[in-house]
Amino acid sequence: VNVGSTSYFTDEHSNYTWIPEKPYEKGSWGYIGGEIVRSTSTRLGIQSEIAGTYNQPLFQTMRERLDEFRFDVPNGRYELELSFADATKTDVILNDIGVTQSNNNGSNIFNIVVNEQILLENFDLQKQYGALFAVTKRYIITVSNNEGLSVKFNPVKGKASLNEIKIRSL
Repeated sequence: VNVGSTSYFTDEHSNYTWIPEKPYEKGSWGYIGGEIVRSTSTRLGIQSEIAGTYNQPLFQTMRERLDEFRFDVPNGRYELELSFADATKTDVILNDIGVTQSNNNGSNIFNIVVNEQILLENFDLQKQYGALFAVTKRYIITVSNNEGLSVKFNPVKGKASLNEIKIRSL
């Protein structure tokens, strides 16, 4: 799912097509809560180049303050893929001993909980990878008791964000 976007995107290397996000509907899938990041009132996403990926459009759109992404899928094993890029702006400070980057907004730290189990705790993109860097995490998840797949984003500090989510039945 191309999170934070209203457009389809086809990866020309894998020929995989990412579909635009949609609000959750019972018996289907979608996001719950949050807001699309906009660089202007009419433009979705950010215009900055994201390091570590050739799929710029996937990492330039995102949803912030996201509560949950839910997929009403049958019982089974799934590969869950989550992608992130911290779009927090940084300032470059010139001083007499060199150049440093100062984070204006502070880090966004959040937990990711899948079907009530913590998958990532105190996830801090800015600290672990820096701003504007593509990060993809993959997990194997077992869905049982007809609970579907619930991915919750619980902020610890700042706001949670997501650029891309994919599930694949194994």
